[in-house]
Amino acid sequence: MTGATGATGIGARRPRVLVGACGSANVLNLPAYLTTLAHACQAEIRVVLTASAGAFLPADALRLLVSEVAGPQDDRLAHNHVSWARWADLLLVLPATAHTLAAAAHGVADSFLTTTLLAHERPVTFFPSMNEQMLRNPAVQRNIRTVREDGHQIVLPRPALSFEAASGTYQDALSLPGPDAVARYAGKALRARAAADAAAGTDAGYDGAAAAEADAGPDGARPAPAPAVEGSA
Repeated sequence: MTGATGATGIGARRPRVLVGACGSANVLNLPAYLTTLAHACQAEIRVVLTASAGAFLPADALRLLVSEVAGPQDDRLAHNHVSWARWADLLLVLPATAHTLAAAAHGVADSFLTTTLLAHERPVTFFPSMNEQMLRNPAVQRNIRTVREDGHQIVLPRPALSFEAASGTYQDALSLPGPDAVARYAGKALRARAAADAAAGTDAGYDGAAAAEADAGPDGARPAPAPAVEGSA
């Protein structure tokens, strides 16, 4: 893999992070998230691109950064959703569209990503990316509640200056947390899983201490959001 280097400890493999990327225009920022996750968490990364995400960002471009990519143009028999679900120590959906949140809430299995979500036996973390009007929609709010009630995590976007594709201008809008913030979240989740497995007398298979620190900086400041592009599909 070209996106991460460094050992995680004698006899321990690197943590495995699976990123499901959906068709929000914010997927254009995905390479920065992948390289930061790989470096900060010393993780091996795989990516699943939905068909709409692949329209924004070619799978071949991501193959330069991560160990493996399941793209929308791949042969449907080239990847197995159960084996990919079992492979992942941590599954992040980044960015997550309203469509994928609805599929997760209702158990819809209409793509490689959604079948993988159903086969993954641990909590999934979703990072929604959509405009404020969509996020406030009662149907989207119901789906968010359902996903959380099913034991998954939702990290909501925050206000930031973003480019709005609809108007072609910069607006105060909702934005994903930045790459450093997502890496800190992932590091905390990986360490928590390793600690829980150790307490249960099982082995997570990786060195949880190698994952990145999840705390804020020494001044307590929260990291800045990523540059955002309004619009999703």
